[in-house]
Amino acid sequence: MTHAVEFTAAAIVALLLWLIPGLAVLAWLWPSDARPLTPGQRLAAAVGIGICLPPLLLYITDLIGLRWSGAATIGYAVVGIAALAAALFRTKPARPNAAALLRSDLPAIAAISALAIVMHLYMVRDLNAGMFGDSVHHTLIARLLVERGGLFDSWQPYAPLTTLTYHFGFHANVAFFSWISGIGVNRSLVLVGQLLNALTAPLMYLLASRLFMGAHGERSAAARRIGLWAAAFAGFANLMPAWFVNWGRYTQLTGHQVLIVLLVAWFELIEAAISGTARRAMLLRMAAISALLLAALMLTHYIVLMFAAVAVAVYLLLATARVGTNRRALLALVLSAGAAAAALLVATPWILNTLNSGLVRNTSMMATGASGVQRQEAAAALGAIAPLFIRGWLLALAALGVLLATLRRRWEAAFLMGWALLILLLVTPRTLGLPGTGVVEQFTAYLSLYLALTPLAAYALVEILDALAGIAKRWTQRTADVVTAFGVAALCVYGTSWLPSVLDLRQQMLTPADERAMVWIRENTATDARFVVNTFPGYGGSVIAGTDAGWWLTQMTGRWTNLPPMTYGSEKWEQPNFYKNTNAFAAALRGRKLTDSTPLTVDLTTAENLQRLRNAAISYVYLGAGAAPGPDVADHIDDAVLRRNPSFELVYASEGVRIFRLR
Repeated sequence: MTHAVEFTAAAIVALLLWLIPGLAVLAWLWPSDARPLTPGQRLAAAVGIGICLPPLLLYITDLIGLRWSGAATIGYAVVGIAALAAALFRTKPARPNAAALLRSDLPAIAAISALAIVMHLYMVRDLNAGMFGDSVHHTLIARLLVERGGLFDSWQPYAPLTTLTYHFGFHANVAFFSWISGIGVNRSLVLVGQLLNALTAPLMYLLASRLFMGAHGERSAAARRIGLWAAAFAGFANLMPAWFVNWGRYTQLTGHQVLIVLLVAWFELIEAAISGTARRAMLLRMAAISALLLAALMLTHYIVLMFAAVAVAVYLLLATARVGTNRRALLALVLSAGAAAAALLVATPWILNTLNSGLVRNTSMMATGASGVQRQEAAAALGAIAPLFIRGWLLALAALGVLLATLRRRWEAAFLMGWALLILLLVTPRTLGLPGTGVVEQFTAYLSLYLALTPLAAYALVEILDALAGIAKRWTQRTADVVTAFGVAALCVYGTSWLPSVLDLRQQMLTPADERAMVWIRENTATDARFVVNTFPGYGGSVIAGTDAGWWLTQMTGRWTNLPPMTYGSEKWEQPNFYKNTNAFAAALRGRKLTDSTPLTVDLTTAENLQRLRNAAISYVYLGAGAAPGPDVADHIDDAVLRRNPSFELVYASEGVRIFRLR
């Protein structure tokens, strides 16, 4: 399949899986008397809602004991088309005015989305599997969803784990994509991740333009310009979220997509409540949509769920302050609480399932500081944000936006700033004298800051342009739109110059050379052969992680290794001592406790380690073509001593991959 054919197929699948079902949901559920969605906003909101549906469908079918499949996915796409057609027939909308559509925001959002999709897919045109360590267990979860026809308990034959408590929103979308397209899970994960990355641009337009449009849409023209700049900043100027591809952080990215559409719906609910004029049916419908999207976020990403709670709390505080303490403010609070309670009710079985895992234990360790001295020290101070997480000039624009908003009393910008600050507070509560070390890693929080800071920067830029135009006294709405169009187009062109170079192949674990080596393994080793691979301590020594394609070996060949998927630290095990024994074996090979993360060169040829390998029935050593992280950061097995030791025989050496057999 050529790249052009594959990219076209991926775009069509995205249309069938996300856009059309999302448009159908909007057509049936979005109240007609709510603040109307512009054509561009409707397109973005539909995509966001469409991303929420696969995890909800897998969750619901699992509850009622049904399995999913490729045929069910095709049926889902057909139902989406039929539901949208039925909604259009029911409402019998007037024939769309082509001229009005061309003057709307739809052409700009469609063009930005199309360009972003092309650039992000082109970036990974030759990438067969996700990058870095996170992609190992993300691919495995998606693979098991496809193989088991939905949610599962047993991770066999890949790992001796007996629960699934990991959030699965991204993996559900990968599974749906693989089912309907016929593309393998490894490649589907890459394509879906990049499609979601590209769709950040229209979704940022949705968030910024809805936030700044005013309670009654009176500032929709300025809000549209702010939204377009925010889309260009996030999609074509800032490194995040484009850089997510190098870390395989697609689960968090999916959480961001769900978060945006959730906030847009929830903000509409709050605005309708405090307006005092909304019908009861309209309020209940918006509360239902908000609850549905919140339930989807509960299944998609637990930490992003915290960011959503913070955002809604800040927005509620500012919105109720605008109307004072009265019945309208109380109604907004009651409806928000009701929507949250409904979402909790829907997700209760999954929440109870999660509470029985190690996730709660791990979170408690992080919050109380029991996860180790190194993490406590890291949490005590915030690192630099620019330029990796937010460009320096964008950060300066965002700061200027706060200043301008303060002078002009724009509560929308105050919301964005308050949200960003509270996200950071989740990392380091000691900044305000609160106990604990935070429940969110600094890295995870920083990866989310573009959600608040790019709309702030866009607001500042629009204010600057309007101020300069006021001095010139030749500024009209048409002039503002033309300047915005040219500026956004210029940013998009700028993005095409650097986006293709974002992919850093140094972060690639499963290289083509490793894929060829694994074909050799399947053809030349027994199915019960056992391998030892490179490992190093992770998360304060609570688990071990991999540095090369050895971590992929079980998925790709079916052979056992000493390195399970990262989720072994949070799921339940078939053998009670599996977690303890796994860590103890790694610590014994390195000759030092896992809590000491100092990089080591591991010598497998010592008498003690040779005996450990034989006791574990290990017969092969696999050393991959790449190293991510490298030996200056993480442990690595010393292959030089293996070559010299008569107990080991080099049986495969090609393109950097080395496989040794223990005699």
